[in-house]
Amino acid sequence: MEFDPNTTMPKIKDLPKHKRPREKLSEKGAENVSDADLLAILIRTGRAGKSALDIAKEILKKYPLTKLLTVT
Repeated sequence: MEFDPNTTMPKIKDLPKHKRPREKLSEKGAENVSDADLLAILIRTGRAGKSALDIAKEILKKYPLTKLLTVT
């Protein structure tokens, strides 16, 4: 997904609590949240116009999870 300066992406703190990665992890456990949510937690912070969750989704789209897991 390309950044469009005319579109504001919601910050994670602006999402409803049940959609935030950390809260999902706490409520459901690691086995019940998406890879993007787990990666967003590790990334921790976004950048201008993109949340950590947006960045995590882009990484997973560009690099297959199996490839990421073999990186040392």
